[in-house]
Amino acid sequence: MKPIRNRAQSWHTTLGAPILALVLAAVTACGSAAPSSAPAQTTAGSAKPAASSAQTSAATEVPATLDALYAAAKKEGALQTSLSWQDDQWLPLAKAFSDRYPGIKLDRLEISPDKGLERIITEKAAGKVSTDLAGARLSEMTQVISRDLAATYDYRKVFGLSNDVVQDDNRYVIAYQNGSILSYNTKLLDDASAPKDWKDLLDPRFQGGKVIVAQDANDVFWALAKEWGRDTMLDFARKLAAQKPRFSRSASDTTSLLIAGDAPVALSLYAGSIMKYTAKGAPIKGTAASPVSVDNNGVWVLKDAAHPNAARLFAGWLATPEAQNVFDTTNNRSLLIPGTSTKTAQYVQSLGVKLIMEQPTDIETDAKTQADAMAIIRGKNG
Repeated sequence: MKPIRNRAQSWHTTLGAPILALVLAAVTACGSAAPSSAPAQTTAGSAKPAASSAQTSAATEVPATLDALYAAAKKEGALQTSLSWQDDQWLPLAKAFSDRYPGIKLDRLEISPDKGLERIITEKAAGKVSTDLAGARLSEMTQVISRDLAATYDYRKVFGLSNDVVQDDNRYVIAYQNGSILSYNTKLLDDASAPKDWKDLLDPRFQGGKVIVAQDANDVFWALAKEWGRDTMLDFARKLAAQKPRFSRSASDTTSLLIAGDAPVALSLYAGSIMKYTAKGAPIKGTAASPVSVDNNGVWVLKDAAHPNAARLFAGWLATPEAQNVFDTTNNRSLLIPGTSTKTAQYVQSLGVKLIMEQPTDIETDAKTQADAMAIIRGKNG
């Protein structure tokens, strides 16, 4: 995977200079007008204030239908995003969106969700925010909500989305989800000898570096705690630590090591990664170990976005079947909620596993549970 790059990329040419010129012209024209809380009166001598009032009213009105939202977004004509999605994911999405909703210029700053949020917070403190829509996991959304940065919108009604897709009181739209699957190398294990359950990892044959665990893993254990109870899960973590697992640097490193046969089993691979690499002939396979933790990756619209309607349109569209098909066919990613018909979702469904989804209300508790388990496994806490 290519490293995340903090750089701005445009689907179309950015019209920064002309927009700045228009803003300066408007400021100059109204520069001597004193602010007033009273509504402007429509008289022969006050035509400009009346027009300004009408423009302000139109700008603050929130479109309540998809047609009205597109019309408002097209009038804005641009959208600035802050997303970690690389070219193989971003470019097909940008093209599909532009084909569906022409007339809106898409720009992307490619940056990780946590760094993107830091940038937004810094810019907001300086009184200058350049982003309309940003990517986030639930860990970032906790900060977004506490700082009251996100705008609300009725995505469910306008786009016909399910309650599972829209979270945080209409502030967050899930674009895709990752399911973490217990997996094995088919050259080192056959179906009969492969683990069938998480607790099979405690078998003596998996001692001494036979199980790969990402040292920064943020999946699996919080879900096991919800299914088994915290104490039972932590006992499992202690026993797994005694197996002396082999630690990888990251989730992507885990995938590479399993494919290479560095160990026969990986604590988890994303379902999309299994599909992607098995299609290329990689000797890996997912198991039916249940439950499976599911983490969310989505977007939110800034309250003070310069192009709020374009941002709302893109956010809602990402969770539609059309956009989900783009995610699925280009990156083996999609929503995994019941009713999703993508190949990725169908693969996970075929395993017959129970899915435990991240929930905004549980994010802090789940994060602590996960951290406690990982500390035990890494030998930092018994």
